[in-house]
Amino acid sequence: MLSGEKSLLTHHRVVLLELGEVQVEFIGRFRELFKSKNTIIEVGSEISLLSLLKKLSEKAGFDVVSHFLGSSGEPMEEYSLIILNGKAVNLRRLSEYVVKPGDRVVLSPSVAGGG
Repeated sequence: MLSGEKSLLTHHRVVLLELGEVQVEFIGRFRELFKSKNTIIEVGSEISLLSLLKKLSEKAGFDVVSHFLGSSGEPMEEYSLIILNGKAVNLRRLSEYVVKPGDRVVLSPSVAGGG
């Protein structure tokens, strides 16, 4: 029975690799918007971060991109932050960042210092 389970796990892993999943986590108001702490977005192999946000918009049913870019394409860094694999993203270059299966994306409100 154990060997059958291993075979099933091996098959499951192959399927996951073929689908290519990216984990997206939500912090602060994004948890409220998505009514979830996280979600999985399926990507073929690699896509731009902007394309990932558009896929997320389709899944969520609202325009996610508008939380990061204004109507004229200007970055809204004072309101929102994207972290890709532990590093903050320059919102001016969303189409230049490459997201691959296994990557982790975090959507968060900007954190302002004070003091």
